[in-house]
Amino acid sequence: MNCCADVRRLIQMVAMLQKEVSQIKRRTGVDEFPVSVPQLLLKDRGNSIVRIQNIPELISWVAKQLDALVGELPGEMEIEDIDPQTEGNQTKKFKFPT
Repeated sequence: MNCCADVRRLIQMVAMLQKEVSQIKRRTGVDEFPVSVPQLLLKDRGNSIVRIQNIPELISWVAKQLDALVGELPGEMEIEDIDPQTEGNQTKKFKFPT
């Protein structure tokens, strides 16, 4: 093979890779970043805006918002006195799904 054929093949490979990268960018939406979102979804006043730079940051932000909206699972509650008829406090912890 001569030099020109090798160069042409490299140019074709680069073009093919550019096409694949463009498809990946379109499907993942990376060109939409950065985005601005409220720091917390539950607050409506005094809520600062944060900029999310990439998909991993977006996933982290969504997980934090979901945790704030749903709460920690499973739920846990401690009752100080489960038997008011017995003198003193008899504390007991209960776990329950939320």
